[in-house]
Amino acid sequence: MIIDVHGHLAPYGEAGGGPPSLRDPEAAIAAKRELGIGLTVIGSPAGGGSMEPGTGRSAGARDAGRVRAHNELMGDLAGRFPDSLRAYAYLDPFGGPAMLEQAAELLKDARFVGLMVNSSVDGEYLGSPRAEEFFALAEETGAPVLVHPPADPVGMGGVRDRGLVEHLVRPCDVTVGVGTVVTGGWLERHPGLRLIAAAGGGSLALLGRKLDLAVAGRGRADGPGAEDRTPPSVLLRRVHVETSCPSAHQLAANLSVFGAGNVLFGSDAPPVMDGLRPLVDLVSGPVLTERERALVCSGNARRLFGLHPGADAPTGTGPAAGPGRAVRAELTMTVRPGCGAEFERAWAAVARWTADLPECLGQALCRVSTEPLVYVITSDWTSEPAFRAFEGSAQQDRVTAPLRGLRESARQEIRPLVGTAPARHTVARDGTDVSGG
Repeated sequence: MIIDVHGHLAPYGEAGGGPPSLRDPEAAIAAKRELGIGLTVIGSPAGGGSMEPGTGRSAGARDAGRVRAHNELMGDLAGRFPDSLRAYAYLDPFGGPAMLEQAAELLKDARFVGLMVNSSVDGEYLGSPRAEEFFALAEETGAPVLVHPPADPVGMGGVRDRGLVEHLVRPCDVTVGVGTVVTGGWLERHPGLRLIAAAGGGSLALLGRKLDLAVAGRGRADGPGAEDRTPPSVLLRRVHVETSCPSAHQLAANLSVFGAGNVLFGSDAPPVMDGLRPLVDLVSGPVLTERERALVCSGNARRLFGLHPGADAPTGTGPAAGPGRAVRAELTMTVRPGCGAEFERAWAAVARWTADLPECLGQALCRVSTEPLVYVITSDWTSEPAFRAFEGSAQQDRVTAPLRGLRESARQEIRPLVGTAPARHTVARDGTDVSGG
């Protein structure tokens, strides 16, 4: 079954507008089940207010007590359908201590698995210096944060067509909002941040080098200049994106830039119910390999949100084998030019950590080419479930972060290991036989 990380429902007992699908959870759940979507993480990007363009933010979205009351109603809704729903706690990232405290308290409740914020608030983007306390909270709690466009995105005043506001201006708001987080140094100051950019990340996958140019030569009075910082194009790969834009081109670009481990299924449904089938068809099609499909449809969500594996049914993994058969994982990575030595050191550190795992049978690193700089990492495992458990663990995610930061693209295959034979000689990298007597 698929896990949908981007859905909306209106809670019982809360007045408001919007299409009928927002107020019929049974129908939405049933429609998703028919398409193989078993669990949805829901939230309101307006704190109980309206998402209709031109409505602005409701007073309730600014008041911590009213936001808390709204969030509790969302939790009650998720609690009525524990097999199908989890919830985000909405908050205003610039709302002050009381706003942050209500969100932190709700995250202790198992019904809430993440936070939802807007990419801009009253024209101020998320990367604003005023978001310091919010980013500290998000890192401290470890909660995934869905960055969602607001009802009134920046620039909508110059666009009268409602459809263009929804499908053009709002994705642009996410693009710029997350871009300000990346270029503002927030991912460096808070390395534990786990952001999910809605609208498929907008056009972020295409703008990494432009973000580098945006900060080129920028000095900071309180710290190092841009030349001493990690390039934004590298930091960008720490961001997660979802699939709510039904575009094979965007999905392919996101896989190339962010990697399959950072792409999650998200539908924006309800209210966009008629877009469900095209999205399911997209992730079921040839853009994704079987391994990528398993990650995008459920594996990444289980890891990121800490969901129990029983939250969805197993996804097919191709010809690699039954649960008791050894497998070889083969990961091909294109590395940024000039970063070969750093990549090899980072791999060695990961390999030392992985070698202590009893399920790992061996590892190797091969350099395939220098222009472009391509490596193949292989690792052998006692079984495919053992490898999947390793790949989906929070520890693996932290340990391998330096490798992901150096890559330009990655692709992985899982193959059955038919047989192995022990070596009679142990040979060093320079070709010297070091087997001993």
